[in-house]
Amino acid sequence: MIDEKPKDQVVITDQKEQETQLKKVGQVRPFRGHKLFKVNKITLEIIEAEFVKPDEITFEEAKAGKKVKKKVIVEEGFAYFSALNKNNVIKKLKKLVDPKEVDRLLSKLENN
Repeated sequence: MIDEKPKDQVVITDQKEQETQLKKVGQVRPFRGHKLFKVNKITLEIIEAEFVKPDEITFEEAKAGKKVKKKVIVEEGFAYFSALNKNNVIKKLKKLVDPKEVDRLLSKLENN
């Protein structure tokens, strides 16, 4: 008989919970009069982006020139676009992705 050596085994000794951290990926500024939309990368569902409520500032701070910056709640699996309305987002998607594929996925969304 031949002695078979057991293959290397991986044993987990400690499990640690992963800490979620915010990291700056980039900056998107909507043009004047535009809204910020988020698009699901898989289903191409178009939703208006949500912002974190900015900190309040006093009148004196505003008078001194301090501005309030709105921050977007960034979610994984979404792409962000600045556009006037949803139709313009669709036009931008058709430039980036195959137009037939965009039409197919959007018609699937409308039927549901």
